[in-house]
Amino acid sequence: MMLRRLLFILCLWSAQTARAQNSGGTESVFSLGAGSRELSLGGANMAQTAPTTAYFWNVARLATAERLSMSAFHSRLFEPGITYSFAGLVLPTLDYGTFGFGIVRHGVSGIDKRDAGNLSLGEIHLSQLRMYIAYGRQFSNLDFGISASVDYQSLDTYRATSSPGLNLALSRRFELSSEKFPSLTLAIQGSNLIKPGVRLVDETYSYPRSVTAGVTINVLPSRSIFHRLQVSTSLQKTDDLPGRVRVGLEYSAGAAGHVRSGLNGGRPSIGAGVSFRSYSFDYAMIDRELGSIHMFTLTSHFGLPTAERREIRAEQRERDFRNLMRDRFQEKNRALMESLVEEGESYLATEQYAEATSSLQGALLIARSTQSDTVMVAELARTARNFLEARNRSVRYTANIDSAEAAMDRRDLLAARYFANLALEDDILSTRASDILKQVDVALSKTSMARQLVSDQVRKLDSLLAQGRFAEAEALVNSLVDIAPDDDKVRLAAMQFEFKRWQKAMQTEEQRRTAVAASVPDSTSAAGEGTPVDLRSDQSTPVKVAEPLSPAMKKEVDASYASARHAFEAGDLQQAITTWEKVERLAPDYLSTRQFLIRAYKFVGVELYAKKRRDDA
Repeated sequence: MMLRRLLFILCLWSAQTARAQNSGGTESVFSLGAGSRELSLGGANMAQTAPTTAYFWNVARLATAERLSMSAFHSRLFEPGITYSFAGLVLPTLDYGTFGFGIVRHGVSGIDKRDAGNLSLGEIHLSQLRMYIAYGRQFSNLDFGISASVDYQSLDTYRATSSPGLNLALSRRFELSSEKFPSLTLAIQGSNLIKPGVRLVDETYSYPRSVTAGVTINVLPSRSIFHRLQVSTSLQKTDDLPGRVRVGLEYSAGAAGHVRSGLNGGRPSIGAGVSFRSYSFDYAMIDRELGSIHMFTLTSHFGLPTAERREIRAEQRERDFRNLMRDRFQEKNRALMESLVEEGESYLATEQYAEATSSLQGALLIARSTQSDTVMVAELARTARNFLEARNRSVRYTANIDSAEAAMDRRDLLAARYFANLALEDDILSTRASDILKQVDVALSKTSMARQLVSDQVRKLDSLLAQGRFAEAEALVNSLVDIAPDDDKVRLAAMQFEFKRWQKAMQTEEQRRTAVAASVPDSTSAAGEGTPVDLRSDQSTPVKVAEPLSPAMKKEVDASYASARHAFEAGDLQQAITTWEKVERLAPDYLSTRQFLIRAYKFVGVELYAKKRRDDA
């Protein structure tokens, strides 16, 4: 019976401590808190507490965690054998908020165990644990957190476990326009909203509810060096107790050194901290009713910050999506190439050489773009092209021979010579063309006839030049030079032709320059409606840099960009193009939008090409 009473008395040690701190004997020993930094500030900085100690002070601060972090401290309370320890783990995720786990332990060792006759039975120890599981996430600009806690107590062979307790918190950071006061953070937390209760022997008690609100203001005294002053205050209201005010100050020199002080219900505290790379070491001295407490906390951070990890993941997703587009485009091109090859072979079999050449040339072009084997396709295209050229040569040869013979019939010797030479270009062994040329040479061998012919043809040349028929005039000059290269009239006619052709070329160039100049408005006048943007731009005026997107616009652009990617992955090409075009209008040069659009347009072009709409493609 005596041991049962002792268990009850020792397990209410926290109530005795709380009574000494004007809490009415209702708060747990764990109400002391966790974290040397927070305790040195009197617990006033709950609005900007570290994520590893957020379970106790402000669970919403888990949402701000950037790296995997671990924190731990161990301290002696008042007398040897009475210890207080804490360990916390913070695990931020990229998309699902931050998870946290924490444990606080209070232990008392060296308790003398005696029986009903006051006979010593050795020493026993008291152990009290509180375990936290917590979650925090950011919604828009608001940080939200929730945590559950369970207490476990043991003394000798006796055990007791509490029902779960629930904490909820909200926090928000405000950026200010003042250089001296760049930001402030507001926070509110409700603790034990579901009261945890524990039964000790024959008695049951529960912890009270409390609500804490706090504000922290960052102050930058000067811009000459990097230092910051953080001013914090909080107000806690616990059931059946008066409100408790806390105040804390923290001065930071750079990111490495910190000095702190605070007041908690009139009790002072001081502390300091140093940070190096991924480690932080903090010290606190707290004045309590039963004496001063010294606490040391070590915090370690691991891995890359969450923001950097998100950026790396976004870049990887961009690369993966570009590869997906490339693979799909190549797959589509390969399918089209195979279709065009089959089509070309079918045309070859039916001697439709023009159609076969068109299909196989298209297949060859696509094969090169997909880095496919082009040997077979190139050979087929060459075969079709050779057949087509042979047919075209035959057609040209027949037409030129017919024209040469018709010119001989009407005694137009130069025309006959011209067309006979063209026929020989297509068939160098043509006896018909050779016979016509011999007939022309015999006819021109008579000097008087040749002179008369030259005179007639020179007059004809004048007429052709006057009419601007330069192609026919060039053929006539070439024929005159062939039959009478030493004739003065022929040399003069050739010079006249060259002059006229040069003059025509100069006029054409002058007209082109005039047209271009007319399309570019005077730099002193306003550009007319419908004028292309690049022509309206004054090259002497600096290019206007695009203004940063507002948060709302950035959110809309991000959502549209992701929607377009999902549409493409789902095969909805038209929706993807429409949405990417919207992103391009709202935010030019946003990520890979323009590159994706170009590839999407290529997809459309390939589809049009496959449907024989090659001009549209």
